[in-house]
Amino acid sequence: MYGLDIVGPIILLMSAYVLQTLQPLIVKLLIDFVGDNYEYKWHGYIYTVLLVLTNVIYSFCNAYSYEIFNTMGIRVKSCLTSAIYRKALVLSNDSKRLTPNGEIVNMMTVDCQRIIDYLLYPPLLFTIPIQIGLAVFFIWQQLGVAAFVGLGMMIAIIPISFVLTVFNGLSKQKQYELKDNRINLISEILNGMKILKLYAWEVPYMAMVNNIRNRELRHMLCAGIWFTITLALTNALPMLAQLATFGTFTALQGGDKINAQRIFVSVSLFNLLNISIVILPFALNSFSLIYVSLKRIDDFLKLPEHYNYVTNNYNKQYAVSVNMATLSWIGSQNDLQTTTTTTNINTTTTNNTNDNALTDINLDIGKGMFVAVVGGVGSGKSSLMSALIGDMELIGGSINIAQGHSLAYVPQQAWIQNATLKDNILFGKPYDPIKYRQVLRACALEPDLHQLVGGDETEIGEKGINLSGGQKQRVSLCRAVYSDADIYLFDDPLSAVDSHVGKHIMTEVFDSRTGLLKNKTRILSTNQLFVLPDVDRIVVLKDGSVSAIGTYEQLLSDNREFADLVAQYSAISSQEQQQQDYNHNKDNNNSPSTAPTDGNDQQLVTTTNITETQLIDEESVESGHIKLSVYLKYIRSSTVPLFLTFIIGLMGTIGCLMGTFNWLSKWTSDIGNGSKTSYYMGIYGALIAAYMLLTMVALTGLISGARRAAHQLHGQILTSVMHAPMSFFDTTPLGRLMNRFSRDLDVLDGQIYEYLYLYFYELLTLIAGLINISVLTPLFLIPLAVAIVIFLLFQVFYINTSRQLKRLESTTRSKIISHFEESVNGLSSVRAYQCSERFIREIEYRLDANQKCLFPNVLATSWLQIRMAIISNLLIFFAALFAVLSKGGLTGGSIGVSLSLAITLMPSFENLIKSYILIENCIVSVERVDEYTKIKPEADWQSTVELPANWPPNGSVRFDGYGTRYRPGLDLVLRGIDVSIKPREKIGIVGRTGAGKSSLTLALFRIIEPAMGNIVIDDIDISRLGLQELRSRLTIIPQEPVLYSGTIRSNLDPFDSYTDSDLWSVLEQSHLKQYVQSLDSKLDSPVSESGNNFSVGQRQLVCLARALLRHTSVLILDEATAAVDVETDALIQRTIRQEFSSCTVLTIAHRINTIMDSDRVLVFNDGRVAEFAEPDVLLANKSSIFYSLARDAGII
Repeated sequence: MYGLDIVGPIILLMSAYVLQTLQPLIVKLLIDFVGDNYEYKWHGYIYTVLLVLTNVIYSFCNAYSYEIFNTMGIRVKSCLTSAIYRKALVLSNDSKRLTPNGEIVNMMTVDCQRIIDYLLYPPLLFTIPIQIGLAVFFIWQQLGVAAFVGLGMMIAIIPISFVLTVFNGLSKQKQYELKDNRINLISEILNGMKILKLYAWEVPYMAMVNNIRNRELRHMLCAGIWFTITLALTNALPMLAQLATFGTFTALQGGDKINAQRIFVSVSLFNLLNISIVILPFALNSFSLIYVSLKRIDDFLKLPEHYNYVTNNYNKQYAVSVNMATLSWIGSQNDLQTTTTTTNINTTTTNNTNDNALTDINLDIGKGMFVAVVGGVGSGKSSLMSALIGDMELIGGSINIAQGHSLAYVPQQAWIQNATLKDNILFGKPYDPIKYRQVLRACALEPDLHQLVGGDETEIGEKGINLSGGQKQRVSLCRAVYSDADIYLFDDPLSAVDSHVGKHIMTEVFDSRTGLLKNKTRILSTNQLFVLPDVDRIVVLKDGSVSAIGTYEQLLSDNREFADLVAQYSAISSQEQQQQDYNHNKDNNNSPSTAPTDGNDQQLVTTTNITETQLIDEESVESGHIKLSVYLKYIRSSTVPLFLTFIIGLMGTIGCLMGTFNWLSKWTSDIGNGSKTSYYMGIYGALIAAYMLLTMVALTGLISGARRAAHQLHGQILTSVMHAPMSFFDTTPLGRLMNRFSRDLDVLDGQIYEYLYLYFYELLTLIAGLINISVLTPLFLIPLAVAIVIFLLFQVFYINTSRQLKRLESTTRSKIISHFEESVNGLSSVRAYQCSERFIREIEYRLDANQKCLFPNVLATSWLQIRMAIISNLLIFFAALFAVLSKGGLTGGSIGVSLSLAITLMPSFENLIKSYILIENCIVSVERVDEYTKIKPEADWQSTVELPANWPPNGSVRFDGYGTRYRPGLDLVLRGIDVSIKPREKIGIVGRTGAGKSSLTLALFRIIEPAMGNIVIDDIDISRLGLQELRSRLTIIPQEPVLYSGTIRSNLDPFDSYTDSDLWSVLEQSHLKQYVQSLDSKLDSPVSESGNNFSVGQRQLVCLARALLRHTSVLILDEATAAVDVETDALIQRTIRQEFSSCTVLTIAHRINTIMDSDRVLVFNDGRVAEFAEPDVLLANKSSIFYSLARDAGII
């Protein structure tokens, strides 16, 4: 594809390097001209023009090649990024297990960028041999056989340099592997930050990240050591070769045979030869780094893809036909220890590779039928939904969706995009206002729009962060209903909503008589058994197989297990009430024409009271010069002594380099004194030794400082992010944070010290060289002053442009990462709705926006190269011209030093600015990292308050005039709360959407801080405590269960504080012991990313086990049993009553029946306490809010 683009620039590079090799020969002619008093003066002018002309052609060829290769690099990066994204959308389950999201992000950001960074070097492998051959030939012409001594030394260094490069590459490769591990872990931490804070687990997870980071930096230091040795050796190599060559020449020919012409032409040729030999290992190393990145990408692109086993054959009778289907979450029967699923798939998976999630499923669903799927936790309900959309691996049998029938899918854990509420519902479909309103009303979402200032144009944060669990599920339901599909798959959407809302949805959406989908094929996986009398058919699953199929009446009379299940549910809520008419009359708080709202208001108020429709601000982009404080921060992070060691060592290095040129000039002026040859060579050798030593000292200081700075800055941003309040994560996309932890920190880990060395080396060399030339030819100061002024003007134009383009590029890169994270999190929905192409177009649109910043930067660099070439060539012209004009006044040695330095320094102007902007680009990363080290933190984790070891011993909780808001500038979500809860009291907390129930929970854990009043637990004001002290003494079972990659043990006990017997005991109490014992590694069985190898119900049971393990005196249940079946719910409730009988228990519920046995019920309305009394007392008052909630739920 890029063949012609590669061949043309390579030919130009070859031509450029041939011309560059001819420059020392022109210098020879000029030195001969100066020493020959009889040669015509116009010959000198011709030589001067030839010298400049070869440099001009070389510069233009080089600049054009740079532009072509960098443009090609941008295209390659874009193609690879798009290919990686496309591949991520079609990965099989096994492949997903092998490549966590963090690793894929690393490939998109680090590996693809590395190809651009190093793409310029591999083409030099074609040009370097030509330059080496020509240089060797010309040196042989100057020095005869002695040339081969120096040449032999340089060739002998090549394998050593290559070995050092290989070691450097191996260290880098290990560093990248550890970087992948770190990014994966950070990705999981950021995704589950709220749970991490509720459990006070920040410290152990920070320790895990820092442990990986320390190992990563050890390999960075190793790579730096190999880099130091390689650079010191290769930089000193031409001088060592010159020493050996000149020594051999004088030994063979005598000291009087060597002259200025031979020395300085040979020095120039050796320098060119050295450039090639120095670049050669870098080119090979760059080739190896590109190979490593391409290999990683290639291995990823070759991973097995998701195979769509669902056929679409014509079937007149059945919409869905499943024939003897056996399915698994793993693609082959191998020794896999764990399996993973695509995000949002709720599975039942074991580590036993001989077990299948679903076995011998036979199921025919007629067109327009309403089918319910029921079963216990782990029975395979969610797996069946996933099987029908093609997300599993088909082991045997077949699944057919009737030809022409489209699918809509509602996952158990709702997937919400970072877009407006309307866009989340439309999901790419055309806007039909009538249909849109019907859907909102049917899904009970219309009242929520009135609470949003922006209505349906309100921006929803990542993962629906500013919506309640019920609202997210209803938005997901709206999306499905609006899609107007033929077949609908609902994976327990009713578990996240109130009972009365569930019944409204049943009537308005599902019901075969009154629902919007009455003529559609509907398959509903559910634990809400009240819907069963109204479905056409019921499928009962047990252990991954169909145990019964029939109508409600048939199964009730013929299937004992089903009858027991219904009887158990009826014990909680009478069957007669469950079958009542769903069109409830509302109390005075709810008009008859208004759809009900769901009572789960978790984090709702962040949207309810938002004053603008936009939640996520555009990423801030600095402008103008990078502040001096950013540079100083980096220097302080690397420590000033180490930085000074680098600067002083480098100054000594350049002093030695200039000393070698001047010493050679002095030697040539004393040619006739052959007895001093050994003296001159001895001093020359000492200067070379000092040069090598000081180079290693300088690089050791630089790399040690860079490692320390990388360690410090990573530690600071990690600490800052972990200490950030939850409001920060509500308004900051994950992609922005991941961009800092991946690409920006990668720059600090590897590139910055290379660019710092290059910049200061070029700067000091340029200063010293220009001073040297000016001393020899004072007239040179005039054009030099003019050149410096022009140089500074060009620098201002270029640096300001390039710096801002780099900032914009970093910002647009964050949007690419955010879209990727969002896509893979909703992969099941993307596949089910068959909208992969739309998502691919979106990533390509964002890639185009990123390229709009990259390509102008390439053009700006080419612009700079041409202008710097003009300045450099003018300086060479004047250096040569003044040499010609000074004929007879300067020695050949002085002319040789002047012209050799002028040619050597020619690229330095360009390299100086390029290296400076590269440093600035790196400092932009420091600036971006530094931005997130200054996040306003939440309260201190520890306090000076001395707490008893068993605090809180009793569990009394008191709210005194308490009020709070989610973020500064928002309205109060709780106000005037005066409540006293007695020790060991069981409190049920209810209320309609936006009432403030979950806000109370967040207040107890100080996820949100008080705006007024206080909370007192066992006579201690919790605002006086450190957050870790407080949160570690309370226990919560959250509504959305989160597991982290690791093991079952680490998910239960990350501090390693409990014994195995303790862990087995809580697993038994949470009804997971039998399952965990069936796993090969028991407690050490792996948990995949986000716990995707466990069903949602199993994850919820793990959260219960965590609570049982902590066993504090205060327990908060945030609708903790929503994702489990009735039988398991009853077992959990019994376990909670038994194990937490001596604890204070606060239960937030949207299923009223779960809190009917509470000592008292706390009813919230509009952020205030509306009612607080015993359930019987509240039910006796027919005008109470609680009475209306109980009536809507069918309890009375």
